[in-house]
Amino acid sequence: MFDAIHLSENTLFHPILATSFWSVLFNLQELLDVGPDAAVYLGFAVVGTAIFLLRLAAALFLGVDADVDVDFDADMEVGHGAGFGLISLFSITAFIMGAGWAGLAARIEWGLEPVPAAFAAGGIGFALMLMASGMMFLMRKATHEVKIDHRSAIGRTGTAYQNIPAKGQGVGKVRVTISEQSMIVPAVSTGPAIDSFASVRITEVRDDKTLIVEPTGDG
Repeated sequence: MFDAIHLSENTLFHPILATSFWSVLFNLQELLDVGPDAAVYLGFAVVGTAIFLLRLAAALFLGVDADVDVDFDADMEVGHGAGFGLISLFSITAFIMGAGWAGLAARIEWGLEPVPAAFAAGGIGFALMLMASGMMFLMRKATHEVKIDHRSAIGRTGTAYQNIPAKGQGVGKVRVTISEQSMIVPAVSTGPAIDSFASVRITEVRDDKTLIVEPTGDG
């Protein structure tokens, strides 16, 4: 039979271990007693989960691409034109969500001190990031298996998703329906600059599948 073990100051474990996980989450004072990092993890968990679920719902039910790659995207092209992008808004959101919940569990349930809890949160967040990227890769692959004819967009109207510089001086993005799918596609203007959310008409498609657009004057 073992007596109560008195842990040293440098132990990995925290005495809050026996406290109910959910009661701590809904009690600000108890949460702060665990540590200020626990409040940060809670913010990550709530915000990350909300954004993740909204983007996932938009992708599944509205056909909106949830995985918008950021500028430092590292793509590995794998068949059918579908790329595996590790760094994207969707995967970053998954990381924040996973790190938030894992950090809370590490501090409250597992009783870890801040540093090992941060490592646990980062590791689990990264694992969720990989899973989210894999999920979007499979969804993109399924989409790319349907033939996408960008030239079918000629004559259609869409909406500027990102500012488009004037006279081909830069590339913006538009949201348009191509082959019955809502897509966000690179676009240039040979005329005036076009602001985000303005209505545009597709007039031509370049060889690199960049759309050439003009404002419709409707907004």
